[in-house]
Amino acid sequence: MKTRIISALIGLAVLFVVIMNFDSIFLNFAVAVVIIIAIDELLGASKLKGNKPICIVTYLFGATLPFLKLSLFEDKIPLIIFAFVFLIMLIMLKYHTELSIVNVGFTIAFTIAISLSGTCLVYMRDLYGKNIGLYAVVVILTGAWMSDTGAYFTGVFFGKHKLAPLISPKKTVEGAAGGVVVCVVSEVLFSFLYVLILEKFKVSLSVDYAALALLSPVISLVSIVGDLSASIIKRQSGIKDFGKIMPGHGGILDRFDSVLMVIPVVYIIFSIHPLITAL
Repeated sequence: MKTRIISALIGLAVLFVVIMNFDSIFLNFAVAVVIIIAIDELLGASKLKGNKPICIVTYLFGATLPFLKLSLFEDKIPLIIFAFVFLIMLIMLKYHTELSIVNVGFTIAFTIAISLSGTCLVYMRDLYGKNIGLYAVVVILTGAWMSDTGAYFTGVFFGKHKLAPLISPKKTVEGAAGGVVVCVVSEVLFSFLYVLILEKFKVSLSVDYAALALLSPVISLVSIVGDLSASIIKRQSGIKDFGKIMPGHGGILDRFDSVLMVIPVVYIIFSIHPLITAL
């Protein structure tokens, strides 16, 4: 428990530094680092870390995306993804006796998913500016982490019916329902606090609480899907944790599995209705 708490405090300190430099290129670097670590853990799960060409191509793909300008991202992303897949296929042809197409395909799919997810965080800042972009981060982290926290405690005290016994035996239907409720309440509460804090800095914002309350269950359910998906990968890969970078918590993917699934959903929501506006 002590190790988990220390790791959590260090993680929060790093998050604070990122937030304080949110409107600078520091965010791009931070997102790129997280993507590279996540890809490294993914390569470990797929048993491909021994193939240096695949490692280099996947690292470069993940590290490059957060630095592409939004206009280039929107116009050229299909070509960039095709180039990435084409290079991996060339590597597959050269090392076909050593590599499994299943593992390679798995790595391609999740490298793209992880890289695009992290990049969406950068582009929300670029599209909406620091204050609204930071609010998107609040919605993302609250939705993912408070859903997980709410599900855990609700499941401990009220859980009776298994949600996915063969994937994650400890998760329950009651826990999932509790996670959704806690997510909705937390999203509204943290949004209120965010607006209140920014008012102290002479920044006036207005949150559409009705839309937030309606969309929070969707965010919570997506978070659960992300968590269960990571559990499937670990079970089928025969590993307990993706990594050891966060003692007591595992790897980046262990801590951010649901977050990475939620980011694109919040990006889509904000592109349709930002949930918050400047007054």
